[in-house]
Amino acid sequence: KEVLKEIKGNPLLKHIPIIIFSTSKSPEDLKQSYNLGASSFIVKPPSFEGLLEIADSIHKYWFEIVSVRQVISFT
Repeated sequence: KEVLKEIKGNPLLKHIPIIIFSTSKSPEDLKQSYNLGASSFIVKPPSFEGLLEIADSIHKYWFEIVSVRQVISFT
């Protein structure tokens, strides 16, 4: 959460999408993460196969589905 605060508090970095990958299922952790600027909150799966499925889904979402800015101004 401290790293999330730092990233989202930095004008040069705040545009970076942040995915929280946690073992916590706490509604408070979820709420706090989104309030701090997280793009997504994912609860870690219990199996390696589940982890691979999530990694594949994240890859497809960010690199095949979503349109992201190709040029980012750092001024």
